[in-house]
Amino acid sequence: RPALIRCLWALSHLCFAVHPLAAQTVGFRHFDHRDGLPQSQVTALLEDRNGFLWVGTLDAVARLGPNGFKAYGAAQGLRARDVSALLEDAQGGIWVASSTQGISEIRGSLVRNYGPSEGLTVQEVFSLAEGPEGDILAGTRLGLFRKTVQGQRFEQVALAGAWRFTPILSLERDAQNRLWLGSRRGMVGYLEGSNVHPVPLPQPWAEEPVTHLQKDPQGRLWAVLRHTLLRLEGSRWNVEPLPNAKSPL
Repeated sequence: RPALIRCLWALSHLCFAVHPLAAQTVGFRHFDHRDGLPQSQVTALLEDRNGFLWVGTLDAVARLGPNGFKAYGAAQGLRARDVSALLEDAQGGIWVASSTQGISEIRGSLVRNYGPSEGLTVQEVFSLAEGPEGDILAGTRLGLFRKTVQGQRFEQVALAGAWRFTPILSLERDAQNRLWLGSRRGMVGYLEGSNVHPVPLPQPWAEEPVTHLQKDPQGRLWAVLRHTLLRLEGSRWNVEPLPNAKSPL
């Protein structure tokens, strides 16, 4: 998936910008099916609070621990297998979004799936976030869905204007706990009630899809486009230069 690969590439440069590695030696280790990785195409990554790495693939999710990968797939009851996003909630549960098969929740050894019967009427899920009250928010092909902490079902959030049925490609909470949404054609902003307050992208990127939003350890918000990384300063997006990045012109 080229878009995700570009996203991970851009975020790796973001990490380098936040934590310079000029004086350090960086080593890499290759993992594949011999280590228990269930599938070779990696589509999402998450490091949980205990330092374990969760890897989403086109067929399953796997957690990397001291003894290699532990897979969660069809045999473990996981339905969300074409993985598009991963999220750890405040209680340590792992949420798995699928671009074709809804959402699954992994809590210890238990797996629960969410689809039309659980209120998630749109199965193409692109992004996940946790709200300030512990709600689980899902960005889908047709807008935003929410499941409250006490609730057992997802419900669609009635966003105002063009956002109601717009694909939500990315979700992130900023340092002020505002929920940011990113979509196609440069649509990006934060939620205020049922309205999304727009924070337009600068030219010449104003029409590009916002494929990923990420808050860094300093609380700064970043946006990943096709070939560009932007950082929010106040109410404006500033371009973060990246080596060998292509111009949109």
